[in-house]
Amino acid sequence: MRSLGFPVMRCMQALAEHHWEPEAAARALTGSEDPEVIKRVERKMSRFLQSIRRSIAEGTEQRLFNNLPAAYHAALSAAIDHLAKR
Repeated sequence: MRSLGFPVMRCMQALAEHHWEPEAAARALTGSEDPEVIKRVERKMSRFLQSIRRSIAEGTEQRLFNNLPAAYHAALSAAIDHLAKR
Protein backbone atom coordinates (compact mmCIF):
# COMPACT_ATOMS: atom_id res chain seq x y z
CA MET A 1 0.00 0.00 0.00
CA ARG A 2 1.62 3.25 -1.07
CA SER A 3 -0.67 5.69 0.71
CA LEU A 4 -3.92 5.66 2.58
CA GLY A 5 -6.81 7.71 1.30
CA PHE A 6 -9.62 9.38 3.16
CA PRO A 7 -12.14 6.49 2.82
CA VAL A 8 -9.60 4.02 4.16
CA MET A 9 -8.89 6.15 7.19
CA ARG A 10 -12.59 6.65 7.88
CA CYS A 11 -12.88 2.86 7.88
CA MET A 12 -9.92 2.54 10.26
CA GLN A 13 -11.46 5.11 12.60
CA ALA A 14 -14.80 3.29 12.54
CA LEU A 15 -13.12 -0.05 13.24
CA ALA A 16 -11.14 1.38 16.15
CA GLU A 17 -14.23 3.07 17.58
CA HIS A 18 -16.20 -0.18 17.32
CA HIS A 19 -13.55 -2.41 18.93
CA TRP A 20 -12.47 -3.98 15.62
CA GLU A 21 -15.96 -5.41 14.95
CA PRO A 22 -16.32 -5.06 11.15
CA GLU A 23 -20.10 -5.38 11.08
CA ALA A 24 -20.64 -2.72 13.75
CA ALA A 25 -18.13 -0.40 12.06
CA ALA A 26 -19.77 -0.90 8.66
CA ARG A 27 -23.22 -0.16 10.07
CA ALA A 28 -21.96 3.03 11.72
CA LEU A 29 -20.09 4.14 8.62
CA THR A 30 -22.95 3.56 6.19
CA GLY A 31 -25.91 4.26 8.43
CA SER A 32 -27.55 1.33 6.68
CA GLU A 33 -29.18 -1.88 7.81
CA ASP A 34 -29.04 -3.34 4.29
CA PRO A 35 -27.03 -6.59 4.59
CA GLU A 36 -25.60 -6.22 1.07
CA VAL A 37 -24.31 -2.72 1.77
CA ILE A 38 -22.82 -3.80 5.09
CA LYS A 39 -21.09 -6.85 3.53
CA ARG A 40 -19.67 -4.71 0.72
CA VAL A 41 -18.16 -2.26 3.23
CA GLU A 42 -16.87 -5.15 5.37
CA ARG A 43 -15.08 -6.60 2.32
CA LYS A 44 -13.45 -3.24 1.63
CA MET A 45 -12.36 -2.99 5.26
CA SER A 46 -10.87 -6.47 5.01
CA ARG A 47 -8.83 -5.45 1.94
CA PHE A 48 -7.59 -2.32 3.73
CA LEU A 49 -6.54 -4.38 6.74
CA GLN A 50 -4.77 -6.91 4.51
CA SER A 51 -2.75 -4.08 2.98
CA ILE A 52 -1.74 -2.83 6.40
CA ARG A 53 -0.81 -6.40 7.45
CA ARG A 54 1.41 -6.65 4.37
CA SER A 55 3.13 -3.41 5.29
CA ILE A 56 3.71 -4.69 8.82
CA ALA A 57 5.15 -7.96 7.49
CA GLU A 58 7.47 -6.02 5.16
CA GLY A 59 8.47 -3.62 7.94
CA THR A 60 7.23 -0.63 5.95
CA GLU A 61 4.25 0.37 8.10
CA GLN A 62 5.81 3.75 9.00
CA ARG A 63 5.51 4.75 5.34
CA LEU A 64 1.74 4.64 5.72
CA PHE A 65 1.97 7.84 7.77
CA ASN A 66 3.54 9.77 4.87
CA ASN A 67 1.25 12.57 3.71
CA LEU A 68 -1.50 11.34 6.03
CA PRO A 69 -3.40 14.13 7.80
CA ALA A 70 -2.52 14.22 11.50
CA ALA A 71 -6.18 13.69 12.38
CA TYR A 72 -5.85 10.08 11.17
CA HIS A 73 -2.54 9.15 12.80
CA ALA A 74 -4.21 7.77 15.95
CA ALA A 75 -6.54 5.54 13.91
CA LEU A 76 -3.67 4.21 11.81
CA SER A 77 -1.52 3.62 14.90
CA ALA A 78 -4.41 1.74 16.51
CA ALA A 79 -4.83 -0.38 13.37
CA ILE A 80 -1.12 -1.20 13.24
CA ASP A 81 -1.03 -2.05 16.96
CA HIS A 82 -4.13 -4.23 16.65
CA LEU A 83 -2.86 -6.09 13.59
CA ALA A 84 0.69 -6.51 14.93
CA LYS A 85 -0.69 -8.40 17.93
CA ARG A 86 -2.47 -10.95 15.77
